[in-house]
Amino acid sequence: MSSEDDRRRFHESLERVSRDATFYDRFYRHFIGSSDEIAAIFKGRDVLYIQQKLKTTLEMVANNADGDPGLDRYLEMLGRIHARLYISPNMFEHWRDALIKTAAESDPAFDEATERAWRRIIEPVVAKISAAQGSGVSRPR
Repeated sequence: MSSEDDRRRFHESLERVSRDATFYDRFYRHFIGSSDEIAAIFKGRDVLYIQQKLKTTLEMVANNADGDPGLDRYLEMLGRIHARLYISPNMFEHWRDALIKTAAESDPAFDEATERAWRRIIEPVVAKISAAQGSGVSRPR
């Protein structure tokens, strides 16, 4: 579980980046540009739909940091869904890195402590989703 200071810093930063109208567009540019494999997954996808999914996911990340009950099941479900879509666990590392890079660009108060807070809040979420994926992410031949 994250410290109270990490949770506070993350929530405050998330609130600031959420006010940036370009945050979600920039995030997806960073994320999709991080790998050809990721770019292929998002090709032709409804941008507004996936941006809304990211907003929902960030709310879940914040709620997970706060220890809200029931989120483990949601994160496990996300892991299973992503496994069926052949999304490899390393893609979540790209997701995390793109998210932190975009937060750093969007949050005028972003500093080393804020970055540490984002990482400490996001890591357990990435770990739970990846663990739920199990070994079911290899593409069929």
